[in-house]
Amino acid sequence: MHESSSSFLPASSRPQIWQPPMEEVEAFLNRKTILVSRWGYKRGGLPEADYQAILTEEAEAHLRRIEGENRENAMLPPRIAARWLPARREGEGVRVFLPEEEKAVVLSFPRLRPESGGSIVDFVSQQEAWLGFFVATVEDERTARFLENLQREGHYQEYHFWTGFAAEWTEAAAEWAHRAMMGPAAHQQSARYAPGYPSCPDLMLNRLICAWTGADKMGVQALASGMMTPEFTTAALLVPGGRRLP
Repeated sequence: MHESSSSFLPASSRPQIWQPPMEEVEAFLNRKTILVSRWGYKRGGLPEADYQAILTEEAEAHLRRIEGENRENAMLPPRIAARWLPARREGEGVRVFLPEEEKAVVLSFPRLRPESGGSIVDFVSQQEAWLGFFVATVEDERTARFLENLQREGHYQEYHFWTGFAAEWTEAAAEWAHRAMMGPAAHQQSARYAPGYPSCPDLMLNRLICAWTGADKMGVQALASGMMTPEFTTAALLVPGGRRLP
């Protein structure tokens, strides 16, 4: 049994909207993932020396340029809607309490194979716990127009660079949110789980997270399918005392 005994207490259970500084989000940007996974600069059959030359002289030059433009013009403005809510484990589910509505919602999570790490419920106390919920987005109307114009005017390579960068920038904003929510307890073990992954597969949780955090104030909506708009948006459940699961 992994049940957490964390004494973590948040400062407030009210929804909050944050606009993190660009340079703080940039600190969490995984540049290698952008170059290799998002932009497709893979070695393939190239000699190592030739591959490194392409990364240095071409790929990294594009990345430095886009980072600079984003920093200077805030093309992908990060915004976070966040909230902590009291909860407790009940069997294989987690009951989340909504103080302002005087009701509770039970969330269900699958139990993975033992070698995969168990279940999210293992890290939630049966007596008293707090769960964090957040939505991170880096796209507004100006961003959408910029990307639409690139595509409409046939700047396909530039569109590829910017959308790949935006996807990873969204992940950086999520990491900023994770650390900001943990506050002084950031050093404690904690984990976040995104709807749609094996440990948290129900995309409908996106709709709940959007409602609970007031993400609509940032222009974010969760569709009937559970997908969210605008495109470069992600949501997560944050569990103090948790650990990474698939």
